[in-house]
Amino acid sequence: MTAILNCKVGHYKQDYTLKVEIIRQMGGKSL
Repeated sequence: MTAILNCKVGHYKQDYTLKVEIIRQMGGKSL
């Protein structure tokens, strides 16, 4: 149960970090 939860949290953090990098690359220069 805990392993599944950790896997989901890890995947969410990785996805969030990826989105933040994309936003920085695309929108960071225009801002």
